[in-house]
Amino acid sequence: SLAQSIEVVLGAEFIVGPHGAGWANALFARAGTKGLLWTWRAASEYNWFKNLAQVAGMNLRVTFTDESGLLGPHDVEPKVFRGWISDLTAGP
Repeated sequence: SLAQSIEVVLGAEFIVGPHGAGWANALFARAGTKGLLWTWRAASEYNWFKNLAQVAGMNLRVTFTDESGLLGPHDVEPKVFRGWISDLTAGP
């Protein structure tokens, strides 16, 4: 339900996922929540997810998969993903 989605996002310290409609919930994140979104470069022209995260005061990192030599917009090699998560959870 919408109420459950809001509750999950409000309680999250980190939000991680690929480009997609689920990022609309970023609007309900607490200020300072860290996020990691991966997408393809062309999507940056219409990436309203970043705007929602900014309104919420979220600290969102956007990574472009097509610049890392991966196969498609949502493909992430485990080694690359572990690096992203390590960077996201380290320090302020």
